[in-house]
Amino acid sequence: KGRGLSVALDAGGERLAIGAIGHSSGAVRTGAVYLFTVSMSSKWGDSVTYTAKIADGLGVSLNERDSFGTSVALDNDGSMLAVGATGDDTGGSGRGAVYLFAVGGNIWGYQVTEKLKIAHDSGVSISDNDRLSFATCIEGNTQPKISVVG
Repeated sequence: KGRGLSVALDAGGERLAIGAIGHSSGAVRTGAVYLFTVSMSSKWGDSVTYTAKIADGLGVSLNERDSFGTSVALDNDGSMLAVGATGDDTGGSGRGAVYLFAVGGNIWGYQVTEKLKIAHDSGVSISDNDRLSFATCIEGNTQPKISVVG
């Protein structure tokens, strides 16, 4: 199903994001991102706990073959998540897009809010089949910089 194509861990090793471009939510290969909390050497032992899923209808609106989750990046403290969708067709065929989310919460569940979508119609000129977002990176926390590779 395309799970694990992209993986990101915050600097503290506490939040983990895994992209699954093969996930289908009603339409084929819309994609998804799974969020986990990582607890190392707690009194219960090391553990990874599933805490949230971002997919079509669950925090984001996606279309067939968007391949949401092609790339994922977390900022240093895990409060910001960038997700690439190389198959996004905004403004043309296969142009790609990057979604930016605010992530809050704890081991019992994350609250994920879409903040921004960078695509052809957002002031960026992207051509057909550019497939923007094969790689994403977030640097910093207070004034983060986002890097995207098409």
